[in-house]
Amino acid sequence: MMNRPLWGRLTALALALAGGMGLVSCNQEGTLGLDLLPDKDRYLTLTDSVSLVGGTVLEDSLQSQLPGSFLLGELNNPAFGRARASFVFQVLPSSENIRLGDPDSTLTLDSLVFSMSLAGYQGDTNTSLVLRVHRLAGTVAPNRTYYSRDPVRTIGEPLGQSIYRYRSGVIDPINEPVGQNLDSIIKYSGVLRMRLDQTTAGLQLAQSLLAGKDSVEYKDASSFVRFLNGLWVEAQTDPNILRNGNGLLLQSSPVATRTGLYLYYKNGSQRRRLDSPPVGSSTKRCWNL
Repeated sequence: MMNRPLWGRLTALALALAGGMGLVSCNQEGTLGLDLLPDKDRYLTLTDSVSLVGGTVLEDSLQSQLPGSFLLGELNNPAFGRARASFVFQVLPSSENIRLGDPDSTLTLDSLVFSMSLAGYQGDTNTSLVLRVHRLAGTVAPNRTYYSRDPVRTIGEPLGQSIYRYRSGVIDPINEPVGQNLDSIIKYSGVLRMRLDQTTAGLQLAQSLLAGKDSVEYKDASSFVRFLNGLWVEAQTDPNILRNGNGLLLQSSPVATRTGLYLYYKNGSQRRRLDSPPVGSSTKRCWNL
């Protein structure tokens, strides 16, 4: 008879514990049972939309020596804003210690041509560009770091100026010397060519190149660079075209064939050509502006 009250108390305690556990298991703030729910049902999620508004600002100039491409022209892009590109490079004859002719020979100028092999473009091909080629006042040092906003010092008036309009697929026949007393018509496509001997400054440069026939300037690279520091090529377009969101940028490779300075001349009756391509890009003697 004495055990009944104790048994009753134990029963009441067990029922109270079970009820408490039931209340805890039904609490919505608990984590019991989450491992039984799919991932997508575990948490409350909210989806919203965000509008991003971006723009462009003028940053400090960037290192631009050793360019993978030469860029030339002006472009006003609706997304990226207005851009203008030009390039500077040194040229060297294709070999050293060369002679344009015998010391007692008579050399006659034919033409001096800047040539640029085009690799592509961006913008409106109906845009006309005013091209200018300048002679550098200082050398392009291979051990210096160049930036896109570095000023360029030039000598006198431009060597040449012309109006250029991109023509896709057009083939230009050029009379090229190919051997002794032999010329041949070579068909060029995608090449920008500009005569430099039709201005006073360009004619003086051409005549100076011919005057080096005894190999003083052509002895080695250092001698030639002291004579001709390098070239700066720039292009401009009509400001009204830029305001309308158009323009044109041309692209070329620093190591492309048919890019450089070419002197055509006659040694007696024989027509010849002196090739002076851009100095190889590994020498750091070219950069974009």
